[in-house]
Amino acid sequence: MKTRRWASALSVLTLAAATFWAPACATAGTQRTGGREVLTRSEIAEAGQMNALDLVRLKRPMWLRVRGHDSLSQYGNPTIIVYLDDVRLGTVGALANIDTDAIESMRFYDARQAQVRYGSGNMYGAIAVTSRHGP
Repeated sequence: MKTRRWASALSVLTLAAATFWAPACATAGTQRTGGREVLTRSEIAEAGQMNALDLVRLKRPMWLRVRGHDSLSQYGNPTIIVYLDDVRLGTVGALANIDTDAIESMRFYDARQAQVRYGSGNMYGAIAVTSRHGP
């Protein structure tokens, strides 16, 4: 009797796992976007001619919302930092000076990821732009 219950429980778990993982496996090869954190070259080309700030506003507006460190002792305006080919470019406004034709991809890093990648001055996140002729 115990063996039957274990076999039945195992069957239910196997079915649940298959139901959960099968859709993810089926769509993995057909996904056209880079996910919420990435803008791929194909998505950028689809958007047409514009600057990078307008592109982000159109395709990934959530990247522009400040999240992260919130403290009364924090001075200054909270801002997301922009990097072009891993070189600090400035704040989000700097995206307005980058033409989408020059961009290979863009990636958003949340506060934790940005601090690990670029250092402690990125407590609100970062947007990394990779140029079509970058490193």
